[in-house]
Amino acid sequence: MDNLDYNQHFAEYARLFGIANQKSELYVSKRAQETHILHVHDALRDELAASIGFAHTLSDLQACHYALYGVGRRYGILWSAFRSILEAVPVDRTTPLTGDEGRAVSRDLNIIYINIVGVIDNYAWVLRHERGSPAIRALAANRVGLFAKAFLKDPCFAPLAPRLNPFQVWFTELRSRRDPAAHQIPLYVPPTALDPENLQRYQQIEAEMVALTPLQEFSRIDELRDEQERLGVFVNRFMHHPDEPLIPFYPTIPQDLAQLIRISSAIRQSIGEASPATAQSAP
Repeated sequence: MDNLDYNQHFAEYARLFGIANQKSELYVSKRAQETHILHVHDALRDELAASIGFAHTLSDLQACHYALYGVGRRYGILWSAFRSILEAVPVDRTTPLTGDEGRAVSRDLNIIYINIVGVIDNYAWVLRHERGSPAIRALAANRVGLFAKAFLKDPCFAPLAPRLNPFQVWFTELRSRRDPAAHQIPLYVPPTALDPENLQRYQQIEAEMVALTPLQEFSRIDELRDEQERLGVFVNRFMHHPDEPLIPFYPTIPQDLAQLIRISSAIRQSIGEASPATAQSAP
């Protein structure tokens, strides 16, 4: 079983528990999400070590720098940000996020997606310096990219291209829907969802706090803000463009990280480096 694939875990839990109704499907999906998250978390940690080891096998100094100080650093950042999100937003969370929690989770989301794209860009530059033909080395900087039209078509990447082509659709969708740099719009986490009754109380509190501010009634303002942050429920979704549907945290984030790990493994193997699993099984 591919432990980095959420659908495999969902199918296994569905086989074990069955899906008779919406409630049982929700139970299966949450258990599958938890198991999937654990596997991706460990693979992400292993990828940090593998990328650093890989950097020291490269013959070109610039390729080594992009692998070590680009890919390696980014994987450390990714692992830290992913762990922070898992701590703040477990699969079963329904309690609204506080203002500080919402800002922190939004920050970590943007960190993750900026660095997913960054790792892919860094690996393109590793390949350019370590395996690139004269034509690839002569490409303008804005044409260097794993999924850029002129890049993988070069004969020097003939063994690698078939392994990366299946990720093209995923990467295009990620850049259009979850890349905070694509349209200069950062990812955002709605801290709570409000029904009409809670929305009315939320607006009342907002008006009270505005009225109390000139009076410097800060203790009462803090009490009102605490009440406001407890209203509603958390819906485990984030958003990019305001006109697009909300995106579920899970399995989206671990699935995207899993795709990045697969791409990294394919590139290492194409340059002669064993995958993390192979390296760990070696005597």
